[in-house]
Amino acid sequence: MLNCRQLGSWVLGFGFLTLLQIPALDAGVPLKAQRALQKNNSALSQLAEGNKERAVQLLTEAHELDPHNVTIRQNLVNLYLNSGLDALEAGQYESAHEDFTKALEIAPTNFTALNGLGQVHYQKHELEDAKIFWGKALALKPEDSELSEKLGQLNQEIKMDSDFRTVKAPHFDIRTEKGVVEEGDHELRRVLNDTYRHTSQDMQFFTQRTIIVLIYSQEAYHELASTPHWSGGLFDGKIRIPIPDERSGWPGFEPVIRHEFTHALIWEITRGACPPWLNEGLAQYEERGGRFSKMPPELLKLVRENETQVIPMAALNNPFARWEDLDLIRRGYAKSESLVRYIIQRYGLWKIHNILALLGKGEPMESAVRKELALELSGLEADWVKAVKRGK
Repeated sequence: MLNCRQLGSWVLGFGFLTLLQIPALDAGVPLKAQRALQKNNSALSQLAEGNKERAVQLLTEAHELDPHNVTIRQNLVNLYLNSGLDALEAGQYESAHEDFTKALEIAPTNFTALNGLGQVHYQKHELEDAKIFWGKALALKPEDSELSEKLGQLNQEIKMDSDFRTVKAPHFDIRTEKGVVEEGDHELRRVLNDTYRHTSQDMQFFTQRTIIVLIYSQEAYHELASTPHWSGGLFDGKIRIPIPDERSGWPGFEPVIRHEFTHALIWEITRGACPPWLNEGLAQYEERGGRFSKMPPELLKLVRENETQVIPMAALNNPFARWEDLDLIRRGYAKSESLVRYIIQRYGLWKIHNILALLGKGEPMESAVRKELALELSGLEADWVKAVKRGK
C-alpha cells in the first residue's frame, strides 16, 4: 500500500518559490548596487534557460556585492530551496541536504529549509537529526498541525527504533525488531535480492538508491500512526512491513515486499505523480510475479449488471490509505488491478513504462494516456467496461 498522504506532505506541501526581477535603478545608486542588480536579473534569465549552476553563481556574486538587498538575498535563498525541494522529490537526499544547508546559511530561521532538512534526515532514517530540524521548524510555526503530527509519529518511531537491529543487503538498508530470529536473515536477503532483480527488470528501472526496509512485530506495525488497520505493508518513502507469521514464513513475505518495492520504484520514476489506481494496479501485478488474479465475482457482476455501482476511475485517484470501508477498499484494489490488466493485455507493459516516464517529466496523467494510448481517460474506462462485459 502506498501512503500518499505521508509522501505528499513532504514534497507537494512545500510549494515552489518565486524569484523576482529588480527594476532598473536610477543613476544615483552606487555602482556596486547597479552591478548586483544586473547580476540578479542575468541570473533569472539563466535560470529560465535551464542553467541553474550559472544562476547560482550570478546570484551569489550579486549577494556579495549588495548583501543588504532583501530581494537578491531572498532570490538566492529561494533558488537553493527550490533546488533542494526538487532533489528531495527525486530522492537525491545528499543534494537536497546541501541545498537546504546553504539556504540556512543565508537565512538561519527559514521554515522551509528547516522542514526540508528534517525530511531529508527522516528519509535517511537519521531520526534524532530529523527531530532536531523539525523541532526548530515547529518552533517557528507552532500552528502547523501537519508538522506537529509528523513530529509525534517521529517520536513514536524513535522509541521503536531502539529495539531494531540492522541486516546488511545490497540495495537495501534493513532494520528488523530484535525479536526476529537471526537464522532467517539469509532467507530475508534472498527474498529482497530476488525482488530487486525481478521487479526492476519488469519495471525496466533499476534504482541506485538504497531502500530502507523496516520490519516490525505485528503489534508494533499496527501501532504506527501512519498504518491503516487493514494494511499488510506500507510504502511512505520507506518500506514498512510486519513480521510474517510462522505458517507463511519468509516465502509468504515475498509478495508483500514485491508490492511495496514496486511502489518505491514508481515513486522514484514518476516523482510521486502516479495516480493511486495505476500505482496499486501495478503493485498487485508485481506482487504476483507479473501475473494477475481473477476479477472478484462481485465486481464482475457489478460491471455486467449494474456498472453505475462500480467505483469510477476518478474516485480511484484518492489514496486508498484514507479509505475506511473494507468492501470499498477491496473493490478499489480489484478495479485498479483490472484496469492495469486491460492496459497490459491491450497495449503492452511497455506503454505503461512510457506513461510512468512521462509522469516523471511533469506530464499530466490525462496527457500521458492520450499520447501513449491515443484516447482520453474516460475512453480508457469505457473500453475497460466493454472488455469486462465481453469476458476479457
